[in-house]
Amino acid sequence: MSKIRVIYNPDDTVSVIHPAPNSIYSEQECLDRSTPPDAEFDDVDSSELPQDENGKKINRHQWVRKKTGDKKGIEIDPTKEEPKTDKQKKKEDAVAKLVALGLTQEEAEAL
Repeated sequence: MSKIRVIYNPDDTVSVIHPAPNSIYSEQECLDRSTPPDAEFDDVDSSELPQDENGKKINRHQWVRKKTGDKKGIEIDPTKEEPKTDKQKKKEDAVAKLVALGLTQEEAEAL
């Protein structure tokens, strides 16, 4: 596995930086060049990221800074909902407008 950088954001969310595989820079230089100044981070093996039994990364929108133990790493916050896509937001807005015009919720969603 390769080394990655986990950046801890002020709102307890995390950002993950993977070094470019074919870069002219070393792995460490890639990580350093991609990290904002004064950012709090840990360099970890990519296998330490939350994953399912098949090794697939899971619930990315629920990754937060670990709040237990040594407070290094990532944990899953099951209360965080997946952010809506622009398409989902536009559909909700359109349905709300159709309901405001007199259609029922079911009629508006069927369109």
